[in-house]
Amino acid sequence: MTDSLAQEYVFERVKRDWHRRNNLKNPFSILLHILFQYETYTTIYIEQFRYADWVSGKCLKERIHTWQYAGKSIEHISSWGKVDSKSTISSTTPVYSFCVNEDNTLMVLEEWHGYLSASGSILRYDDKSKKWKLHKRCWVL
Repeated sequence: MTDSLAQEYVFERVKRDWHRRNNLKNPFSILLHILFQYETYTTIYIEQFRYADWVSGKCLKERIHTWQYAGKSIEHISSWGKVDSKSTISSTTPVYSFCVNEDNTLMVLEEWHGYLSASGSILRYDDKSKKWKLHKRCWVL
């Protein structure tokens, strides 16, 4: 097993989030946009870290890969563009950060959607089902 399984999981999650937020054909999405003044995503940034705190569920220093997704394909980039920090709960440029342990069985995954809207979790890879499953929820802020 390689960390590409973790990358695939995160990339699919990013794509799902993009399409859920930017799909203005869905009545629920339209309602959220109206009620909470949500704007569609412009870019989702993804970063992979070499180290994590496996107790607190936080990615730590040494970013090793950075990508962006803007609705078409995930592209490897050398540096971020501008991150939208206008909204405290609904950034148009969310950030997904992850780190995989050495034997590729645990992953820390953090999602930042604004200064007051972030979540984190530690996921465990289940060999039987071939899926990443929630092991522990974590505080990110």
